[in-house]
Amino acid sequence: MSVARPMFWTVPPLFLSGPAAAGAIALISVFANFGGILGPLIIGWLKTTTGSFSGGLYYVAGCALVSSVAIALVRTAPRVVVKTVP
Repeated sequence: MSVARPMFWTVPPLFLSGPAAAGAIALISVFANFGGILGPLIIGWLKTTTGSFSGGLYYVAGCALVSSVAIALVRTAPRVVVKTVP
């Protein structure tokens, strides 16, 4: 997973700049911290509930699938250019 981090952090500056890019990076960090807390709890709960790690692995695979779809949608979204009036 560490190999994907440099590629991931190039996405926000592709469609945001200035304060918006900084806010997006901060929001990404917040979600990453929540994932670091909730992920092990959910995987442990699924292991306890199902009696095997299969449920936890399906959870991780589902999260990866949702993330890849979100990135694909962001990359294919049309860019909107906002013109400022002087």
